[in-house]
Amino acid sequence: MAGKGRRRLWFHFIAKRKQDIQYCLAHKKVSKRKLQSVCGRLNFACSVILPGRCFLRRLFALTAGLQKPHHRRKIPKHVQQDLQLWLFFLQHFNGCTFFLQRELHSDGAINLTSDASFKGFAATYLDQWIQCPWPPDWTTKYDINFLEFFAVMCAIGMWGCHLKNSTVHFYTDNQCTLHIINNQTSDSPNMMSLLRQLVLTCLVHNILLTARPIRSVDNTLCDKISRFTVTPHSIAGIQDETPPGAPTHSITPGELHSQSVSILDQSIASSTLTTYRTAWRHFNYMCKSIFGWVLMLSVPINFVCYFVTYMYVHLHLAPSTIATYLSAISFLHKINNHCDPCENFAVRKLLVGVTKLHTTHKQTRLPITLPILHKLVCALQSLETVSYKMSMYRAMFLFAFHACCRVGEITKSGSAHHWLQIKNIVFGPDSFTVTFTSYKHHVPGHNPKITVHAQNNNFCPVHALKTYLYYRGNLPGPLFCLSDGQPIPRSHFTNMLNQCLRFTGLYSPQLTSHSFRVGRATLALEQGMTLQQLLLLGRWKSLSALTKYLKPDFLHV
Repeated sequence: MAGKGRRRLWFHFIAKRKQDIQYCLAHKKVSKRKLQSVCGRLNFACSVILPGRCFLRRLFALTAGLQKPHHRRKIPKHVQQDLQLWLFFLQHFNGCTFFLQRELHSDGAINLTSDASFKGFAATYLDQWIQCPWPPDWTTKYDINFLEFFAVMCAIGMWGCHLKNSTVHFYTDNQCTLHIINNQTSDSPNMMSLLRQLVLTCLVHNILLTARPIRSVDNTLCDKISRFTVTPHSIAGIQDETPPGAPTHSITPGELHSQSVSILDQSIASSTLTTYRTAWRHFNYMCKSIFGWVLMLSVPINFVCYFVTYMYVHLHLAPSTIATYLSAISFLHKINNHCDPCENFAVRKLLVGVTKLHTTHKQTRLPITLPILHKLVCALQSLETVSYKMSMYRAMFLFAFHACCRVGEITKSGSAHHWLQIKNIVFGPDSFTVTFTSYKHHVPGHNPKITVHAQNNNFCPVHALKTYLYYRGNLPGPLFCLSDGQPIPRSHFTNMLNQCLRFTGLYSPQLTSHSFRVGRATLALEQGMTLQQLLLLGRWKSLSALTKYLKPDFLHV
């Protein structure tokens, strides 16, 4: 039970845990059943006492290898020391802790660093610092890793009262110290003795300590203090010194914030951002119209579960689209430093259930094979009387198939601007080469080229494209465009495809604009092209995406 912003363990629970620990310390050997009971209850206590979880690791390891519940195992000395630490803490624990903050201050300005040399150690926190020489025999008795870690322990002990109920990031240039703090264990008995003291301090002050690396060249202040190369009077000057390469002009917090937002905007594609906005509009509509709830962060878990059901049952969305819309919720929570509700177990199981329901009536996307393609091209002569449009759709059908195009690469589809330009086409004696400079999953600097060769029949893609360009002209702009120069909308292409399918008696919801890619990829596979070559041909991002387009069983239907 807990109040607002707090976690609590009841006193009778703490009393029983102390009895369990005292039982283990009083007996040389303990049964597997008792070890598991102690581990489970102390693990539950760690939901309140977060820093204590590290000292359950060795206790859990004792249960390994014991076959029967009554089998007994000796409690080694290092585990006894861990239990003694637990007992010491619980004897002084009032049972209540506060939720740990993500950052120590609202502006996230945490500056806690340390360094050690063979002369002494130093640590800094905000505008405070400590400096201490080593005892004469320490430099020969202990190695530098021990000295570095001792500096960390002293720093946390010195400023622990100022770091209560916080997540603290400790910056160190020693890799051994970094590893021990983050993994909360060490093979060295000396290190473990320091670690126990450090963790006990963190338990007392409810500090969640994590270590982060810092380069030695960036840890100048602690380095100079630990080597006693500066006096206390000159330390203030070092703290205020301007580092090399620092900007000479003044920078306001608002300016730095706007620059950060601008850079962050580049991390997400415009098409993805549009999809995320659509997802939030649907989510907001559901919350307002059904529950009368104003959408805000953080979103309750049950509302996310309702949204999954709402999308599948009422919006009739596919599981892949539902997962994408949930990514919008996840992204906005993470970017605003909130817990991600989409990682909840119930939400994940709902997605599994939706996927299973969807596969029972999922329609397989069929390929447009060469015979079907030829029939579609012939149907254009009866359905389209305008020479420009007939030559354009004829070229688009053949081009989409032989160049393995996405429909967004030859038409205007949504907010993405991936359609090909006329400058992307270069003709050879009996072929043309198309350079894809923008497409889904496009990597800047990687512009694949596809060469399509002429064919000695009435369905030659090279001849069809030349005929279309004769009517279009060579003016710059989209490769396939309307008479006013605007790119062909996707709906125009899809409507003409459906008309041709109905005219030939081949109409099926499973034959879509994507079927051109399905047919070309499947044909190329049958002709002996490898999967790696197919990835380049269709510009697929992964083999798992490619395999969804391979339908060899339908190639000759």
